[in-house]
Amino acid sequence: MWDVDGNEYIDYMIAAGPGVLGQSNPEFIGGVKNQLDKLLYSVSGASQTPMEVDLAEKLVEIIPCAEKVRFLLSGTEAVQLAIRLARGYTGRRYFLRFEGSYHGWLDNVLGGLVHDDPTENPFPYEGEGDSLGTAGRDPAAFEQCFCLPYNDIETLEAVLERWGDQIAIVLVETIQASGVISPRPGYLERLQTLCRKHGIVLCFDEVVTGFRVALGGAQELFGSPRI
Repeated sequence: MWDVDGNEYIDYMIAAGPGVLGQSNPEFIGGVKNQLDKLLYSVSGASQTPMEVDLAEKLVEIIPCAEKVRFLLSGTEAVQLAIRLARGYTGRRYFLRFEGSYHGWLDNVLGGLVHDDPTENPFPYEGEGDSLGTAGRDPAAFEQCFCLPYNDIETLEAVLERWGDQIAIVLVETIQASGVISPRPGYLERLQTLCRKHGIVLCFDEVVTGFRVALGGAQELFGSPRI
């Protein structure tokens, strides 16, 4: 790809990860154009077409945990919807995520650092060294969530023992930070067990890993269809 000044680049970002087919795959682009000609609305949520139903049924077939499907415009939007649904289902306020994960660019999920003792203070904070930090954030955004170190099951267990009855949902990248850091053996299974124990919704954010590491995503890759 080239910028307006004529500089040439190789696009390693590919839409921050999910653009698995690259910049200009003619077969894919042609297929998208062909399907758009047949759709009344594209993933609007206002109405569904037979093609959307066919795709939803296929996704339920290949993704281990899937029972229902909702199409949205972005991963950021999907995460916020998951948080809202979990709050409505549990009647609880807080959600929990892990330092270094990416769940979209909105204030409440982007960046933040973990306190030295997250058991006493599980809320994230803004500070130097936060690679996902941002100016312009609502000061109250980090009051909505807890933030813990990834792959640290002992800290997670301690926080859930103290705060579990106030947490609606745990958000986790199955392979953290856009597919770089794998979970330790047994980590995802233990996370699932703890969420069930405390009545917390568990959400795997597979915007990047879905269909890439395996057809059924990281859930299939790690060989645990129970998750």
